[in-house]
Amino acid sequence: MDDIYAYKPLEPGDSIRLLALHPGHRDDPITCTLSHTHIEARPYRALSYEWGDENDLGGIITVNGMPFPRRIQNNLESALREIRTSDEDVVLWIDALCINQDDISEKGHQVAMMGKVFRGADSVIAWLGPESDNSEMAMDLISDKITLLKRTEQGQLKDAEHEALIPIACRSYWSRVWIVQEFFLAKSLEIRCGTKAVSYDEFENYIEVLSLADKQFRKTYWGRRISSAPAYAHISARLIQPAPDTDYKPFNNHLLMWLRRSYDCKSQASNPRDYIYALVGVSDDCVRGELVPDYTDNEETLRDALLKAIPICMKSLHRLHRKDRLSWACFFIKYAQKLGITLDAELQSHVARLMYVNTEDLKLEKGPVSQFFASFYTKKL
Repeated sequence: MDDIYAYKPLEPGDSIRLLALHPGHRDDPITCTLSHTHIEARPYRALSYEWGDENDLGGIITVNGMPFPRRIQNNLESALREIRTSDEDVVLWIDALCINQDDISEKGHQVAMMGKVFRGADSVIAWLGPESDNSEMAMDLISDKITLLKRTEQGQLKDAEHEALIPIACRSYWSRVWIVQEFFLAKSLEIRCGTKAVSYDEFENYIEVLSLADKQFRKTYWGRRISSAPAYAHISARLIQPAPDTDYKPFNNHLLMWLRRSYDCKSQASNPRDYIYALVGVSDDCVRGELVPDYTDNEETLRDALLKAIPICMKSLHRLHRKDRLSWACFFIKYAQKLGITLDAELQSHVARLMYVNTEDLKLEKGPVSQFFASFYTKKL
């Protein structure tokens, strides 16, 4: 029986693993090589994708000539088969394979580096998933920017084409909390779905053309769906980025704003810690290790992550009136619920103390605080 691939510890500092995906045809077995390197030592592409159901498993891949110790998930296997070429290696960074998921210490260190990883990649491949819902037709339409614009403005898109275009922007991929930093930090993006690929510019054009069409279209079923699609929020986030050659740091790049955006967009994560840790790499106020990921599986570390995040957020709120601080305190209580943290008196006391408000005012079920909270959530970023 063949030996099973075993991870070796990474070197201290900014070391990562990169995966060289070896050539092959669509149905050939997947073979690859994992190697250690410094994050800036060689070019690579990073894969942004949805892990999916942990029970939806594909096959066993071969790593460094040995079977990988566990089956990879179907969605990742589909991505590898579509990304693979027939004649040369493709060098990738993929979290599920390049991080030893069974080593809690390594996982925390590597997750803290993910902002660097996606910012340093030559390009990011956004894998939306296998073909479905006429996505091949949709990707062909998206790839022709001028024709799509002209036909949309003239009201010439058929219902079947709308039915293909809208689901692309509503796929569950767009609801992953990790997409926030993976999408936002990418120097270059390629959007892939099934066998088709489009550039980021083509995809952005598709979202803008459909969401900014004439008023009559925006009132239609299709117009309403595209403007509320999860992909729309990610396109909007990339539009606020400062130019690379400026020192301007927008307020929207602070942890507080990303937490709020994540909550409003109903982002999803398989591990509740990711509702905080997935936003660290994209937040300008977390670049000096202010929040170190800890994936120890207990509620204490989960509470600790939230309570460490609040003082960082407070730097963005230090000039707020008491009423507004109270609204944000209520937000953190709601965020604790999203993380699945027990809302006991101790937690409420901690949040109140960190936000400089009275604990009694955090009783959300009655009183003026719930009104503050309701009005707070009617505001847009």
